[in-house]
Formats: sequence, C-alpha cells, structure tokens
Amino acid sequence: MASGISAGLAYAAAPSATITIEVTEQENAVAQFHAGIQAEISDMFFLRAGYATNPDLLCFGLGYTYKPFTLDLALTTNNPLGISGFLTVAYIFN
Repeated sequence: MASGISAGLAYAAAPSATITIEVTEQENAVAQFHAGIQAEISDMFFLRAGYATNPDLLCFGLGYTYKPFTLDLALTTNNPLGISGFLTVAYIFN
C-alpha cells in the first residue's frame, strides 16, 4: 500500500462561488494537481467544474440538496474510456 500526502486550499470568491486547489503526492508516483470551482445557483442547486493532472481529467457536475438528501451528477473525461458519468445519492445524518 502506497502512502502519500495532500494539501489544499479553498477560497470563497463570492458568497455563491468557491474555488479549491489541492496537490497530492504519493509514494512512487508523480504528484497530482486538482483545481475546481463550485457555483451556487440557488439554495438547492450547484454547478461544479474541475481539472486534475496525471492523468489529465476534466470534470463537470450538478448538485441538488434537499435536506437531508443530496444528489450529485458528474461527467468526466477519461483517456482510455472517453466520457464517464457518475451519480451519487447521499443521506446526511444529524
């Protein structure tokens, strides 16, 4: 099992927009850089976009929150596979 370390920052660029960056380095691997932005469209809808290196990936997504549930739909590019989709449904316990 490889060990690694990550460090990141988040910046609230506006009351409805957040920018994030992260660098991850794992043992015996090239460092990865991740960057993303999230824009709040309304109290319940979010748009997201991201980029990662090694391998190069572009991601786009939409989030919906209706407490205590969240629903996330994302599309990402993947060099060998083309475009991949993801769906996440979560229940948040309080």
